[in-house]
Amino acid sequence: QAVLAELFTYYLEGALRYPRICKAHLHEAFVADDYDGAFPRLFAPALLRLREELRSLVPGLDQRQSERRVVASLSAVFFPAFFGGLYQGLGTLTNAGERREYAAEIARRSLEPALLEGRNGIKGSGRPGPK
Repeated sequence: QAVLAELFTYYLEGALRYPRICKAHLHEAFVADDYDGAFPRLFAPALLRLREELRSLVPGLDQRQSERRVVASLSAVFFPAFFGGLYQGLGTLTNAGERREYAAEIARRSLEPALLEGRNGIKGSGRPGPK
């Protein structure tokens, strides 16, 4: 968990420290919906590695669940970094300590035990709930 939290902290702090460089790497993705550039190609193996690491660390986590956790965790890291102004009114993630705690929380959630997926992909016991 500590290693994953450190990775998420590194991504979050780096994106905040160098916002224009990050946005430049993703310019074509943002502007032209083109994901064939260098950064998306070079980042793809990191996504796959993270997916496999989560599967190896969380017993019972299948590939689809692992992929969703990768999407959710990296979205939680990069969205506030790229669009921090949207969250200014909340007054959170304003200092490195808070951001480190936030990254640790994302890591913790990424490594939570696997649950059976119920109907419509909603996590639960796998049994239908009350109506």
